[in-house]
Amino acid sequence: MENDPVEKAINLYPYYETEDVHKIASSIDYFDIKNGVISLKNEYKDTLQGKITVPTIDGVTQIGSFSYGNVSGKTSKITHIYFLENSKITTVNMSAFTDCNELEVVDLPKTVRTIKGYAFIRCSKLKTVTLNDNITTIDDNAFSGCSSLELTALPASLTKLGSGAFQTAGPGIKLTTIPSGIEILESWTFNGCPNVKFSTFGGKSGESKLRIIENNCLNAAGKGDSNTVVEDIIINYSVEQIGSNAFYGYATNTLKNVYFARPYEGSPAPYGMTPEQMGFTNPDLNIGQLENV
Repeated sequence: MENDPVEKAINLYPYYETEDVHKIASSIDYFDIKNGVISLKNEYKDTLQGKITVPTIDGVTQIGSFSYGNVSGKTSKITHIYFLENSKITTVNMSAFTDCNELEVVDLPKTVRTIKGYAFIRCSKLKTVTLNDNITTIDDNAFSGCSSLELTALPASLTKLGSGAFQTAGPGIKLTTIPSGIEILESWTFNGCPNVKFSTFGGKSGESKLRIIENNCLNAAGKGDSNTVVEDIIINYSVEQIGSNAFYGYATNTLKNVYFARPYEGSPAPYGMTPEQMGFTNPDLNIGQLENV
């Protein structure tokens, strides 16, 4: 097999310095394929290293659970994962890359629509993930603990962002806009992400589907040293419910004003919580009614 380019692609790291990683697949012999799911064989999980390209197989649309992650005492040494240009993968299953501590780059194909829970949890060196505009779901804790991850925008196609999806993912998560199709910002989603700096939540009728901001969603977020500064927050009319401590510690070093489109006073509290219960506890904070909505 010495002259076989498929074998050479996976065994000789320098091969990728001169060849297109999206056109030559790693050997199919390294993968288990069953019921439309492709996974790395257990015996190769701690022996393969460097960069690999997942082959395209007719009928295969899913990356399997625990496909590349550290299981049964095996420690993954893979640093880069690519897919062929004609990949048909639509789903990255639960815990597919859990604890891949050497993983730095994952170039997901444009066909991916769903990233399930814990898919990349605790991949501490993961810096780059390609999130295309076909992705609709990023589930619970999918990128939790990915402390090196860099991300400046979420896919516009996104409709579900699970609980803790980017929890403690670090200062490289620099987001300023919530995709308009998301209905719920779930609990702990951006907890501990200092450079997540949203100023506008929801919108007028037809502009945004955001209805609910759950407990601790933005706990301790928004106060990093990126160039974006949050001084004003607008909670637009589409938002109907805000959970306990949803904004606790959010942008506390810069935040000056919070404006609500809906009435925020009364009994029972119109949002289900008073501003203080939502986490707006700074006594110097100006809280008021947004006009002309």
